[in-house]
Amino acid sequence: MLDLTVVTPTLNSDKTLEDTIRSVQCLVKKGAIHVIVDSGSTDNTLNLARSYNVQTLYCEPGNMYEAINTGLSTASTKYLTYINSDDVLYADAIEEMISLMEKFDKDVAYGNIDYIDEFNRFLFLRRSPPSCLLSYFSYFYNPFPQQGSIFSSKLYKSIGGFDTNYKYSADFDFFLRCSQAETDFLKYKTKSVAGFRLSPSQLSQSMRHVMRLDGRKITALYRKNKPRKIYYLRVFVTLYRIFSNIDGIYLRKIRGFNLDSKWR
Repeated sequence: MLDLTVVTPTLNSDKTLEDTIRSVQCLVKKGAIHVIVDSGSTDNTLNLARSYNVQTLYCEPGNMYEAINTGLSTASTKYLTYINSDDVLYADAIEEMISLMEKFDKDVAYGNIDYIDEFNRFLFLRRSPPSCLLSYFSYFYNPFPQQGSIFSSKLYKSIGGFDTNYKYSADFDFFLRCSQAETDFLKYKTKSVAGFRLSPSQLSQSMRHVMRLDGRKITALYRKNKPRKIYYLRVFVTLYRIFSNIDGIYLRKIRGFNLDSKWR
């Protein structure tokens, strides 16, 4: 049995939610639990959840991470994760990753993700850095995507869950606090673990400026009382990030030009 709880926060998500539910259903068949935490949807979101027999909870609107905490706080499983209502999990990779967490006694695991479009077409791959480089990347931004990352319920409870003061970047803060708690991270390398849907309307695009401000606050706290070899570290991290994902960066730029009608 798969000892995992997956939480999905929703608010009028019926256009993409079914793909998310179906991706998690493959894990539910192996024993995982899927919980949808809704914040007052007025579309077909709750009907979709009921049609797939997914448990639903309610959380006041206004903070996605409050909804995530609401769902995760009810979990009784050993492992936890959350997936947004426009993204998808790759069940085979998640199963294999949890097996490795069990084998090597790890509390957090993550991997590479696929960027997909609104029709689930593959766009490009985002490669995450190896676990030995996470502390360097964390000086500047979240080193790996949240989608498909798994963490133990023991760790989640010990560091107090997601900090809802960071309305759009609490996942960065969460994994940074995991790192400061001297958690051993595992990078799953075999295949992509999740699909991240690119859409102009998603929060990571429309609220990018707010996320940057939150990110600066988080990294400022992390750097406090640490050696300040920041310039050379930034150069290293930037170059590594570019060259390890240069194909995806190129394709994303071209796609952006096309969507903005700036290039033909």
